[in-house]
Amino acid sequence: MGNNSERTIWKRLEKCLDGGVAISSAVASRYDLKIGDTLSVFDPLTGESYDFQIRAETDYNVLLTVFMRISDLRSLLNKEGIAYNMIYSDTALDYSKDKLFSAATKEDLIAPVEALEPVSTSNGGIFCALSILFYAVVMIYLIQFAVVRSRKDIACLSAFGYGNGELIRFVTGRLFILICVSTAVSLFLGYKISVFFLPSMLASTPIGLMIDYHLPEYLLHLTGAFGIILVSVLLDMKRVGNTDTLFYLRSRE
Repeated sequence: MGNNSERTIWKRLEKCLDGGVAISSAVASRYDLKIGDTLSVFDPLTGESYDFQIRAETDYNVLLTVFMRISDLRSLLNKEGIAYNMIYSDTALDYSKDKLFSAATKEDLIAPVEALEPVSTSNGGIFCALSILFYAVVMIYLIQFAVVRSRKDIACLSAFGYGNGELIRFVTGRLFILICVSTAVSLFLGYKISVFFLPSMLASTPIGLMIDYHLPEYLLHLTGAFGIILVSVLLDMKRVGNTDTLFYLRSRE
């Protein structure tokens, strides 16, 4: 606890536990738990199973952590005196080193994260740039492939009296709409698939999976994707107009 307001919040939280536990937001997101659910824990060493009623959720997304009253923990483990699992404190505690497995200050815990932050930020920018470039290249070649495969149909439409301008609007308009709808669905499904598979992919990592995808972010990504698609379609307008309709009509005959 870092200040008086945090200590007050913890005191209120401790009163409402009533034999239950408070889970961190990391646990809530990782295992899709909420207040009122039951947290089941199995100890492979003793073969014992424990069920805890979730009374509260704390805003702590760094580690998979469950908080409970020290008296409840000692009673559960049949321990007396100084038995404890982990203690958080904003003041120095009077414990000798032989009673502690390890001890760390807030600065010790934050220092590695602060050291990695510049690297992760730069890597994140490079990853985003490469992702946008890859998506743009894929879209350009995908639309080119679709236009090439549709040349016989374009030639047939030309035989019915459609001019180049009408053909371009007809083909590119439908391509744009189809790909935009597919992209909107794929973005949403990609988020859902990530949420479903990441817990199993990081099963041995004791961290939270705070995967949030809010509507403003979705609309921003969708707008960017639409812009790339529009540019890709415009690049192929000339290809549609230059289709040799007589060649394809002869081959069709």
